[in-house]
Amino acid sequence: MRKIEKKIRDFEKKIETLKRLENELDSLDSKGFESAVESIKSKLKIPDKIPEIENEIVELKRRIDEKSVEPVEIGVSLKGERERRIEVKIPPKNAYGVVIGIGKYKDEDIPALKYAKEDAITIYNILTDTKYGNFPKENVKLLLDEQATLTEIKSAMGTFLAREAGKDDMVCIYFAGHGSPELDPTGKADDNLEKFIVPYDAKKDDLFGYGLSMDTIRKILDERIESKRAVFFIDSCYSGEAGGRTFSRPDFAPRNITISEKFLEQLSGEGRIIVTASKPDELSHETDELEHGIFTYYLAEGLKGKADFNKDGVVTVDELYSYVYKQVEEKARQLGGKQHPLKKGTIVGEIPLTRYETEEIMRIKELNSDAHRLFEEGEYEDAHERWNKVLKIDRKNAEALAGIEESKKKIEEMKVSLREKQKRLLNLHNRGLPTKEYDDAMILLKKNPKAYMDLERNIVKYIEELLKGAISIDVYVDTLKLIKENYKR
Repeated sequence: MRKIEKKIRDFEKKIETLKRLENELDSLDSKGFESAVESIKSKLKIPDKIPEIENEIVELKRRIDEKSVEPVEIGVSLKGERERRIEVKIPPKNAYGVVIGIGKYKDEDIPALKYAKEDAITIYNILTDTKYGNFPKENVKLLLDEQATLTEIKSAMGTFLAREAGKDDMVCIYFAGHGSPELDPTGKADDNLEKFIVPYDAKKDDLFGYGLSMDTIRKILDERIESKRAVFFIDSCYSGEAGGRTFSRPDFAPRNITISEKFLEQLSGEGRIIVTASKPDELSHETDELEHGIFTYYLAEGLKGKADFNKDGVVTVDELYSYVYKQVEEKARQLGGKQHPLKKGTIVGEIPLTRYETEEIMRIKELNSDAHRLFEEGEYEDAHERWNKVLKIDRKNAEALAGIEESKKKIEEMKVSLREKQKRLLNLHNRGLPTKEYDDAMILLKKNPKAYMDLERNIVKYIEELLKGAISIDVYVDTLKLIKENYKR
């Protein structure tokens, strides 16, 4: 009879293991590995295949990790119409950036900007914050004011990014400072203007010699940066009018030239996105109200989560641009002006820039944390209940699935242990343990240890000694009397 019971228990354990392995398999991001998944699933109904299945799942995980460029941070499956698994992807360790902010210039004829330096610091902090961009700090060059010379900017973009960022790596470049056009004597540009980013050591009357031309930037992006996922944010403008993040150029402003967007199209490309603060013939404004450039203020807000329209915990380039465009256009209109951000370039798939914790993700973290605490305290049923709540939000949450299995094991172990203790106690009762002491011990064994009174906690220690055979029935009964008498005193 015992052999049959053992076989049944062993079989039940194997079935539980197969269910756990099935849940583990379902939790994997197995896109591109469908045939391997189907092969494993075909074995999930055969208990004797468990060791083979476990090995194949380990191998599949390794292959997925090798392929994955942007690891899944967490999955959230929401109720109702939105019931699906949300894969939160964030820029991993292979993300690189250059952030530039110039508020003051060596040439005193170039007007100072009030918030360009602060704008760059804000974007740098968001990109390198583990809560948002998660770019390793050593992967991001920050150039402020006098650090942002022509040589240093070219080195950061054309040497640092060229050496560090591979074709599958993420690249983000941000510039806050003056932009300016200059008449193109060759006439090659369709609007007869060459456009420049103005570095710290630029000369207002010689941008060709001391400025960073868009044509040079295009060559760096085309010929030196391999990344197929590059985003360039430019908070400057090129109208050549007084005000904003450009400065007046009397050599061409009277000519009433319409500035073309073609230079932005040339900068961009497949997998390379250029986002500017305004159209080429508009100003990019700063405002004391926001203490930032308007564009960068909303860029920062969007990166921190406000641009996450589908509430999946990830801010993509498309979401960010949609948010920034709307907010900047409205704010500029409130201030009596006009400013319309532009986006050029195409994306294959989506480019995730930052992540943040949605209410669902925060709730999952809270429940998982609470469940782990309860588990450590031995409150396995309460832990099991918390993990079940997680699975109602995210049915494939790996942490909760593993927790459910562990808590089930512990609950079953406790039940088995209790049954064994009850059997031994009954045996002791049959051998002479008085009915009153037997009933009281039975009640205490079933009671949650958390609910024990001091007296009960003391008694339980001796019940355990009795059950182990460390003390006799007579000693137990006498000790019980002494404990109760001392407790009354």
